[in-house]
Amino acid sequence: MTFLTQAKMVEDSRLVMRVAACAASRGIADPHTWAVQNMWALGARPGWGDAYTEALAKEAPGDPAAYVATAGADPDVITDQMITEGVAAVLEHTSTATLSGVAEIEAVKVAAVEEITTLKSEVIALTRPPDPSQVETN
Repeated sequence: MTFLTQAKMVEDSRLVMRVAACAASRGIADPHTWAVQNMWALGARPGWGDAYTEALAKEAPGDPAAYVATAGADPDVITDQMITEGVAAVLEHTSTATLSGVAEIEAVKVAAVEEITTLKSEVIALTRPPDPSQVETN
């Protein structure tokens, strides 16, 4: 698949609408926006590019200026199962990345609290008046 073909696929409004319909069935808020934002990840999934390329090759436009590809609307090209599996994979990846990001944030917070505690102890030690029994006199 060429980059141009992949670009056509991810911009295919009919395919985007099918992905949005799947996203809506999964309870995703604003499914159209979600679909548009995730089309590149979906379009890079195994099998999508080959299926779309093959479908475009079968469409023979009579007038290239008036050509409108219908591959994205054809459930035999990118199947509903491919879309469902793709959406699930993107959601799983996003969820895993979010959890990983939360864990990283928590680790940074713990390290920051430890550093603040250490600095606070050092400041207290530096600002505490000396113990008279520990002061050397000459």
